[in-house]
Amino acid sequence: DEAHKYDVELNPLPKDKEISIFGTDYLSEKPVALHLKTKWSWSGDSMSVKDQFGEAWFHVKGSTWSFSDTKVIFGKDEKPLFVIADKAWWNPIDDAQSVFDCRGVEDLKDARDVKKDKSKHLFSVSSNFGNTKQKTTVRNSGVKGEMDEMVDIISKCTFFNGKCAMWRDGDYKNGGIPVAKFMSPLEFQNFFGKGGGEGTEDFYLTVAPGADVALCLAIVLAIREMNESYK
Repeated sequence: DEAHKYDVELNPLPKDKEISIFGTDYLSEKPVALHLKTKWSWSGDSMSVKDQFGEAWFHVKGSTWSFSDTKVIFGKDEKPLFVIADKAWWNPIDDAQSVFDCRGVEDLKDARDVKKDKSKHLFSVSSNFGNTKQKTTVRNSGVKGEMDEMVDIISKCTFFNGKCAMWRDGDYKNGGIPVAKFMSPLEFQNFFGKGGGEGTEDFYLTVAPGADVALCLAIVLAIREMNESYK
């Protein structure tokens, strides 16, 4: 039914369906639930994005995030990992988001300028009107770098992005494999046996074993940025 399509069951991906974009540091053999504070609002606060076990996977550096059309996300090593840039900076009528690889870049300004280097472009996230369905096509290197395939990631959301789910190779109607979903604190508690407390708007991005956690976060942030374009 309509509600069930977002509450997908996240099983380990088959070995030949695993997705690796940012390397094995961003893969897990267990489901990973990232705590995203105050739903979508990431403006102004420095914070670490941690999983359900308290391990920090990503870092947001306060003022480097807010009031900028180029968002820099720092990885586990607290160095720039990827950049999200609104396509509007070269195409004003296109609110799709592009993600660039900035691994190996130390300086924040250089990280932001990565978007000028087309060779660093990893993928783009586009959406329908209303931002309830998104599509991403990524080049999957596989866990050991042996695969080189183009994979479609389809994501669908309720209005205002209250709940979302992602699949590879088609959505739930077309036999796609679930790779990630959003969960409220209550759903998180039911899933892991402990939760983030009541009365909070915080959400959890839960990623299936064998799916690239950084990729899933980048898609979530792209959805958030496109949603902002409607305000």
